[in-house]
Amino acid sequence: MKNLLLVAITLIVALAACGNKQKNDSGATASEQVQYIKFIEDYLAFDTAMMKERIESGVMMSGLEFDHDSLVAVAGKAANEANTLRDRCISLIRANKMRQLHDLIMQNQKVFTTSPNTTLEREFQLTDMVLDLAAKCYPNDSVKRNTDAVEMYSWLFFHARMLESMKGVGDTVVYVHPAHLQIARNLMQAYNNLHDYDKAIEVGEEAFYMCVQLYIANDESADIIRQLISTYEKAGRTDEAANLRKCFNGH
Repeated sequence: MKNLLLVAITLIVALAACGNKQKNDSGATASEQVQYIKFIEDYLAFDTAMMKERIESGVMMSGLEFDHDSLVAVAGKAANEANTLRDRCISLIRANKMRQLHDLIMQNQKVFTTSPNTTLEREFQLTDMVLDLAAKCYPNDSVKRNTDAVEMYSWLFFHARMLESMKGVGDTVVYVHPAHLQIARNLMQAYNNLHDYDKAIEVGEEAFYMCVQLYIANDESADIIRQLISTYEKAGRTDEAANLRKCFNGH
């Protein structure tokens, strides 16, 4: 009887361990691993000289002053951090430890966003990768997944606005990045999923007023308005929802 009980307990513990492993890290396919490795290598492949050039460009735009030795030291440190992070990410990918990979990327976003190779398009790809990993590794934690989405899309939103300001006149925006409204819509949705309606409204109103200011009328601007109306209603701001709906419907 004791032996049977011991076997039963052993099986239960083994099944629980398997269940936890599947829950915490569903892994990636061989094809996904190849894609992840290539993306990480391309994103973080830079040396001290490339980083120094990137920093010098930023220094010139900001009007700040740095001596040559300080620039080289900062650039060298950044390149070393990127090389270390790249190797750690690739090691985790090859070991199919996707949860650890997800957490490592989230903890080191700055290394990616300050890379000389960064572009808005690459940041979109990084966001897609992070959210895909979150879906695999945190399937039952919607708060975690949407918190990740807020963090990633907030940076994209900031980057898009920075690119717009470079083409603006003073504080007046005269150019809207093609991805701006898509980012705003995704960021609003993530805030809504977290029931943070005030933040969702803040993002939506800014996008809406920008559309009005620059006479942007397309499917994306219409989606922003619909989402803003819906968020007003969720937040209990029914008068604002009704007024915006009247304007939107042309009544």
